[in-house]
Amino acid sequence: MFEYNFDLKTELKIYKKVGNKNGFCNYSEWENYVLNKYGNKGYTESSLKNFLHYLKKNQRVIVSKKESWSSTIMPMVILIITILSTSVFSIIGVINNYNDAINTFTDEEFMKYSGYSVEMIYSALEQNLYSGMYFYIFAMIIVSFFIIAMIMFMTSKIGEYNLRESFYYDYIQIIKSIIENKEMDKYRKNR
Repeated sequence: MFEYNFDLKTELKIYKKVGNKNGFCNYSEWENYVLNKYGNKGYTESSLKNFLHYLKKNQRVIVSKKESWSSTIMPMVILIITILSTSVFSIIGVINNYNDAINTFTDEEFMKYSGYSVEMIYSALEQNLYSGMYFYIFAMIIVSFFIIAMIMFMTSKIGEYNLRESFYYDYIQIIKSIIENKEMDKYRKNR
């Protein structure tokens, strides 16, 4: 917002560096920066109140976005658990089918009439078992990586919104204090 000499990207960049070597050493130094920027300039009380409402509006938007992203984390975790448990049960089903097939094919009557050797049947069943297991394990890994990547993305978005929410909260508090000081000065002058 150029009217108030407020560029969100620049101010956020400055805020992120509070406590770092490349930024302000502590919160108080940053607070003094904002106080000097808006308190000692020619901003009127009404223009600061308008700026305050602009900041509050932006804070509400950020809080809403953060809550939206936060509410999607739990369904994603439930989705992971569901997919993984489904895949585990599918693998167990493949193993059970393999065991049932072995029990069926070891019947001497069946072997006599089918004309297949025991080694040949076991080899075919084993190949079927491994291909089924590999498919489910591969699918589990791919889906898990995708969902974990989504959760990491969502978590980073929530972290960014937390930072912005804190930024707006702190900025709002400082602007409120400037407005209060201007009101007190005005009150003292009128006394």
